[in-house]
Amino acid sequence: MKKWIGILLAISMLFALAACGSQNTAAGSQTEAAGSADPESEATASKYGDSELYTPEELERAADAIVKEFDSWECGELLSLKYDGDDANTQEIIDWLNLHEEADPTRPFTQCAKFVSDFHTSPDAEGGFNQDSDYTNWQWFLGRSEGGDWVLVDMGY
Repeated sequence: MKKWIGILLAISMLFALAACGSQNTAAGSQTEAAGSADPESEATASKYGDSELYTPEELERAADAIVKEFDSWECGELLSLKYDGDDANTQEIIDWLNLHEEADPTRPFTQCAKFVSDFHTSPDAEGGFNQDSDYTNWQWFLGRSEGGDWVLVDMGY
């Protein structure tokens, strides 16, 4: 009889501890949700990284251009894609992007964005990639004219 009382007591304690844990988790979620409502953080935060120059929507459109290009290769799986920060938006890099054939001399690039990615190639990858290999910190450079669409200009190491 004492054995059964001990078992029931132990089970009751487990339920009580589990209930406390779920309340703490819910409170933590509410705090995170309240923190994400900050208008300033929404203006600069993106699933690809933070920017003081570009909105999350602008970064999303740039990332879409990269994903579209990567998917066209049919060589493997894109593991991660991250905006590399506003530091790449320099006049020197913009001038370099304008030297590429993707640049339109009548409407030169005035802005740039740099992303980095990791991907894994398939066992039958072609196009100069090593088969069944990991590529890390692969760089993607995009340019655009003020208010225009992002153009993927250069990529690689």
